[in-house]
Amino acid sequence: MEDQNAHKNAAGKDRGDYKGMGLPAEKQPKSGQQCDEYPFRTTLEGAASKDWDFSLRAVDRSDNAGAGSRLKLYVLHERILRWDAGLADPQRSNDAYWVNVRYSIR
Repeated sequence: MEDQNAHKNAAGKDRGDYKGMGLPAEKQPKSGQQCDEYPFRTTLEGAASKDWDFSLRAVDRSDNAGAGSRLKLYVLHERILRWDAGLADPQRSNDAYWVNVRYSIR
C-alpha cells in the first residue's frame, strides 16, 4: 500500500515518473486541502496502478476523508471482492460496481 500511495502522491507533487506532469503550482493543495484521485486508488484502474491514467484535484481534506470513509463502508457492506484474474472468465465473474460521483464547487 505504501508504494501505491507513493505512486499517486508523486503525480500530485510533480516528481518521479511524473516530473513535469504533476499539478501546476496554482492547483497544488493549499492548507486544509489534499490531492484526491479518480478513479479511486482502490480500483483496478485507479491511481495506484501504473498501467492506467488518472486525474488529481486539490479538495477539502475533510470532504475527501468523509467520501473515502463512505466508499470504504459501501465496499465492506456490499461485500465487494478483490479482483481475481485466476477465474475462468474474470471479466464476467468478478464483482463490478459503479459509484456515482457528484461534484460541486463551493
